[in-house]
Amino acid sequence: MDVKGGVCIVTGSSSGVGAAAARLLASKGSNVVVNYTRSEAEAKETVAACQAHEREFGDTVCFVPAWGNLFVPSRFAQLSRGDLLDDPKARRSLLGAVYEDFQGAYKQNHLVRLIRQH
Repeated sequence: MDVKGGVCIVTGSSSGVGAAAARLLASKGSNVVVNYTRSEAEAKETVAACQAHEREFGDTVCFVPAWGNLFVPSRFAQLSRGDLLDDPKARRSLLGAVYEDFQGAYKQNHLVRLIRQH
Protein backbone atom coordinates (compact mmCIF):
# COMPACT_ATOMS: atom_id res chain seq x y z
CA MET A 1 0.00 0.00 0.00
CA ASP A 2 1.31 3.44 -0.92
CA VAL A 3 0.90 5.80 2.05
CA LYS A 4 3.17 8.57 0.80
CA GLY A 5 1.43 11.90 1.30
CA GLY A 6 -1.51 10.31 3.13
CA VAL A 7 -2.59 11.15 6.66
CA CYS A 8 -2.34 8.40 9.26
CA ILE A 9 -3.63 8.80 12.80
CA VAL A 10 -1.80 6.33 15.01
CA THR A 11 -3.51 5.88 18.36
CA GLY A 12 -1.32 4.86 21.25
CA SER A 13 1.79 5.88 19.33
CA SER A 14 3.87 6.94 22.29
CA SER A 15 5.32 3.45 22.80
CA GLY A 16 5.39 -0.14 21.64
CA VAL A 17 3.62 -1.20 18.48
CA GLY A 18 2.00 2.22 18.01
CA ALA A 19 5.37 3.99 18.09
CA ALA A 20 6.84 1.46 15.66
CA ALA A 21 3.86 1.92 13.32
CA ALA A 22 4.19 5.73 13.44
CA ARG A 23 7.91 5.52 12.66
CA LEU A 24 7.32 3.08 9.79
CA LEU A 25 4.56 5.23 8.28
CA ALA A 26 6.76 8.34 8.53
CA SER A 27 9.60 6.45 6.85
CA LYS A 28 7.22 5.77 3.94
CA GLY A 29 6.37 9.47 3.56
CA SER A 30 3.03 9.52 5.33
CA ASN A 31 1.78 12.48 7.36
CA VAL A 32 1.55 11.01 10.84
CA VAL A 33 -0.62 12.27 13.68
CA VAL A 34 0.93 10.97 16.91
CA ASN A 35 -1.63 10.40 19.66
CA TYR A 36 -1.03 9.28 23.23
CA THR A 37 -2.95 8.48 26.39
CA ARG A 38 -0.21 7.86 28.90
CA SER A 39 3.15 9.49 28.29
CA GLU A 40 3.61 12.84 26.61
CA ALA A 41 7.40 12.44 26.92
CA GLU A 42 7.33 9.13 25.03
CA ALA A 43 5.00 10.61 22.42
CA LYS A 44 7.49 13.42 21.86
CA GLU A 45 10.26 10.81 21.43
CA THR A 46 8.14 9.14 18.74
CA VAL A 47 7.64 12.51 17.04
CA ALA A 48 11.40 13.16 17.11
CA ALA A 49 12.06 9.74 15.56
CA CYS A 50 9.46 10.42 12.85
CA GLN A 51 10.84 13.89 12.19
CA ALA A 52 14.18 12.32 11.31
CA HIS A 53 12.52 11.49 7.97
CA GLU A 54 11.74 15.14 7.19
CA ARG A 55 14.92 15.55 5.17
CA GLU A 56 13.63 12.97 2.72
CA PHE A 57 9.90 13.68 2.75
CA GLY A 58 9.47 17.20 4.13
CA ASP A 59 7.23 18.12 7.03
CA THR A 60 5.45 14.81 7.62
CA VAL A 61 4.70 14.68 11.32
CA CYS A 62 1.95 16.42 13.20
CA PHE A 63 2.05 16.06 16.98
CA VAL A 64 -1.42 16.26 18.42
CA PRO A 65 -1.38 16.26 22.21
CA ALA A 66 -4.68 14.44 22.41
CA TRP A 67 -4.39 12.89 25.83
CA GLY A 68 -7.30 10.74 26.76
CA ASN A 69 -9.64 8.11 25.58
CA LEU A 70 -10.41 8.58 21.89
CA PHE A 71 -13.38 6.22 21.88
CA VAL A 72 -15.76 8.27 24.02
CA PRO A 73 -17.58 11.56 23.48
CA SER A 74 -15.14 14.47 23.66
CA ARG A 75 -16.59 15.73 26.94
CA PHE A 76 -15.30 12.54 28.61
CA ALA A 77 -11.92 12.31 26.88
CA GLN A 78 -10.00 14.00 29.68
CA LEU A 79 -11.36 11.71 32.39
CA SER A 80 -9.39 8.65 33.33
CA ARG A 81 -11.22 5.36 32.95
CA GLY A 82 -11.42 5.09 36.73
CA ASP A 83 -12.91 8.58 37.09
CA LEU A 84 -15.45 7.85 34.37
CA LEU A 85 -16.51 4.53 35.91
CA ASP A 86 -16.58 5.94 39.45
CA ASP A 87 -18.92 8.81 38.55
CA PRO A 88 -22.47 7.41 38.24
CA LYS A 89 -23.75 10.50 36.38
CA ALA A 90 -20.90 10.40 33.83
CA ARG A 91 -21.28 6.63 33.44
CA ARG A 92 -25.04 6.93 32.81
CA SER A 93 -24.45 9.73 30.31
CA LEU A 94 -21.83 7.71 28.45
CA LEU A 95 -24.02 4.61 28.31
CA GLY A 96 -26.98 6.70 27.20
CA ALA A 97 -24.94 8.30 24.43
CA VAL A 98 -23.70 4.96 23.15
CA TYR A 99 -26.87 2.87 23.48
CA GLU A 100 -29.64 5.44 23.01
CA ASP A 101 -28.24 7.91 20.50
CA PHE A 102 -25.45 6.21 18.57
CA GLN A 103 -25.43 8.78 15.75
CA GLY A 104 -25.18 11.63 18.24
CA ALA A 105 -22.42 9.80 20.12
CA TYR A 106 -20.57 9.22 16.85
CA LYS A 107 -20.67 12.94 16.03
CA GLN A 108 -19.27 13.78 19.48
CA ASN A 109 -16.64 11.02 19.54
CA HIS A 110 -13.15 12.30 20.33
CA LEU A 111 -11.53 10.18 17.59
CA VAL A 112 -14.06 11.33 14.98
CA ARG A 113 -13.27 14.95 15.87
CA LEU A 114 -9.55 14.25 15.54
CA ILE A 115 -10.08 12.68 12.11
CA ARG A 116 -12.17 15.62 10.93
CA GLN A 117 -9.51 18.03 12.18
CA HIS A 118 -6.81 16.38 10.06
